[in-house]
Amino acid sequence: MSRRDLLITAALGVAFGLAAVARAWPFVDDVTPALSAGDDWLTYKTFAESVLNGGLAMPGVAGDYAALPHGFLYVYFLALVFAATGANAAFAYVVQGALLGASVGLMWAAFRRGLPMWLGVGLLFTLVGLAWLDVYRVITFRLLSENLYFPLAAALWFLLLRRSAHTSSASVGAGVLLGLTVLTRPSTIMAAWLVLAVVVLHGVRSTAWRHPVLLVLGFGLGLSPAVLRDWAATGHLGFQLVSNTRDWIRIWDAPLGTFLTTLAKRTAFALGWTSWMVDAFRPRPHWMALWALAALYLPLKRARREPLAAWEGMVVLYVIGYLGPVILVADISSYGGRMIVTVLPLVTALAFGSLRLLLAPRLSR
Repeated sequence: MSRRDLLITAALGVAFGLAAVARAWPFVDDVTPALSAGDDWLTYKTFAESVLNGGLAMPGVAGDYAALPHGFLYVYFLALVFAATGANAAFAYVVQGALLGASVGLMWAAFRRGLPMWLGVGLLFTLVGLAWLDVYRVITFRLLSENLYFPLAAALWFLLLRRSAHTSSASVGAGVLLGLTVLTRPSTIMAAWLVLAVVVLHGVRSTAWRHPVLLVLGFGLGLSPAVLRDWAATGHLGFQLVSNTRDWIRIWDAPLGTFLTTLAKRTAFALGWTSWMVDAFRPRPHWMALWALAALYLPLKRARREPLAAWEGMVVLYVIGYLGPVILVADISSYGGRMIVTVLPLVTALAFGSLRLLLAPRLSR
């Protein structure tokens, strides 16, 4: 990481952290049974206290970690924060704010390469705005697993895209981060498999096997905490965090007409036209603009006869591999925009890639 990237990442972490301090002051814990009964953030806090007081096997959860708020790793993140600050959600909000700012800097550092300077600046400001509008104001001040997913995903893409030295440690580290993102947001499992497929296929074509193998091994290491925890709690090996499907919304069980209408509404929700599915949700025109630009990326690459690099394939397939299952089975009406903002930083990177391709002839004059 260059000094400039490091300074911008640190500055954004400090800025978002200070904003979180100002908003969280005077640090009153707002996650209590009286205030938050039935909410995921109270469940996460209860599980984190179970880890803090009862050990890593999370004795507060009987049996496999399944059919619960899905952020398995987020429980341990909260336990770590509580161990340092006390079991007060307000302090966790400050940590989450700082990590959100740092994640913006890392995502920008990962994807700014190849962009003209002014487009790079535009990408930075767009990522900052997206983080502020759709994450900081809505998610940061809740105990929700997205708050851990964003910094992990930013570090993942930074390693995947910027490991120019192709070191073994970077490959293992990227694999571990890929696994940890799945433990934080299990809805990314299909996207993670597609990333691994791209890396392995690229290794086959280039006969460079060491890094794909290390990435896959790292991925297994990243997933292992959930397997080991369930083994410690139940005495058997399994991966119920992902394999349990009891909470799926099976829209394909409806009659064909209802299925197609529901599919259209859920797809429109993901693209920003949220009010068609749920009247209470406001439309997100900035989502629509980002998706429209991102959709041009592959056609523009083809029109300009530019080969698709491995990293571009990873980004496109990650977006598809995440969004497809979310549209088909996720409880979007309950979780709302949280299900979509997870992937919007990557959509933003593709959107600015499209702008580069659209403006390239003009920029080259």
